[in-house]
Amino acid sequence: MKWRYTVAAGLVFVALLAWVLTQERGRVAEEGEAFGIDAEVATKLEVQRTGEEPLILEKVDGDWRLVAPIEGLADQEAVLRMVKAIAELKPNSSREGVDLASADFGLAAPDLVGILHYGSGRTAQVSVGVDTPIGASRYAKIEGRDKLYIVPATLRTSLWQEPDKLRLKNLAKFEETDVQGVTVQTPEERVSVVRAGEGDEPRWDLTEPLQTRGDEWNIKQLITKLKDMRAEGFVIEERSDADLGMDKPQVTLTLALRDRDDLTVTVGSQTKQSTDGSAPEMDVLFVRSSERSEVLLVKADVLEGLVKTAFDLRDKSVVQLDRDEVLRLKVESKQGLNFSVARRPAGWIVEKPNVAEASQSKIDNLLWDIEDLSAKSYVTEEATDQDLRGCGLMVPSAVLTVTLRGEDTPIKVYMGDATEDGDYYCMTDQSKRVVTISRFLVDDLPQKAEDLEASATDMTPQSPMPMPPAEAPM
Repeated sequence: MKWRYTVAAGLVFVALLAWVLTQERGRVAEEGEAFGIDAEVATKLEVQRTGEEPLILEKVDGDWRLVAPIEGLADQEAVLRMVKAIAELKPNSSREGVDLASADFGLAAPDLVGILHYGSGRTAQVSVGVDTPIGASRYAKIEGRDKLYIVPATLRTSLWQEPDKLRLKNLAKFEETDVQGVTVQTPEERVSVVRAGEGDEPRWDLTEPLQTRGDEWNIKQLITKLKDMRAEGFVIEERSDADLGMDKPQVTLTLALRDRDDLTVTVGSQTKQSTDGSAPEMDVLFVRSSERSEVLLVKADVLEGLVKTAFDLRDKSVVQLDRDEVLRLKVESKQGLNFSVARRPAGWIVEKPNVAEASQSKIDNLLWDIEDLSAKSYVTEEATDQDLRGCGLMVPSAVLTVTLRGEDTPIKVYMGDATEDGDYYCMTDQSKRVVTISRFLVDDLPQKAEDLEASATDMTPQSPMPMPPAEAPM
């Protein structure tokens, strides 16, 4: 019966061996592969090239980096193609009993040697010799095997890469959804925003130099600009921070990233130079990332999209409302028309000065203007009585009262005097903030009752809405 125990032990050994190989290689090798290695377990790649310095790449914290003859973050996809050229090598054929040192094969002093490190200190080494007479293939030798191999000529092409071409051109690697905060530091101002919500439409808040709601669109544009930034070239020679403008940067941006160290991008001075020594000169910026040792040359026109002020990154909405939720709009004006309109199941009606069917297009335009009301500039965050008098807001020229569905308290928008530029001072009852707005809303306010009433061509019914209660007399 001992033979049964022997068989059982053998089966266990085979199972354990298969498990170990699976854990180390991570994939099932295809038939005909010389090594059958999973490229994901590779840790280092050395390429020795005749007449050139050795090319060495290492995986550090999951990212491939150039180690020699230059240092820097590598293009992950490009390196993976090189790694797979060895890991998944499929020779065309092989022959035994051949003198591998023969000059006919070029393997005594091979044109290229690739050494792939993987697993627990293991290596796979292939030497590439001269072209075979049939073309599109080369002679090769695999370390530790006494065979002559015929391999595709693309093996040499894949491994013989110029180090500078392997550099990662993207400034940095991050996902936009991982950005939790952004700080923009210029010589004039420090501006910070933080993510205040998750999902497809996160909310952003401005925290420096003041606390207010952020401009989601502009903040997303800034993050996208950083994510998409690419190098046109790299600084090759050693240069001081002063020479690069890094001692007095034009702008420094810091991204707070989820589960990672902060990413800092420093933009130095602008210069005109060739990006690779042979291309025509172009306007470029010196840019440095905290995740990289090299200095990038980036097109100068990106600077405008990176230098952001508090005004750029703050929400410029004067009111927060959805026009489809408006039930009533009342306008009281010192010089124009005083009126009130309300939403009914069949559409808008004029309540005052005369009861009539309202011009749907006119009301729609007014609601668009109110919903899109944006600050062109900020006069003051905390207006004093003197500020209000100076802006014509102590006694407003017009007051717009907006009643929303489900809200007990209406929103009031106060219109002040016109500015020298033809804009208007404006504020709401929700804060002491005074802004300037464009004249569109003022221009769209009706001047006479007839402007509010529906014409024969203005009979567009709206979706049924709850009927608002009748308004008390003005």
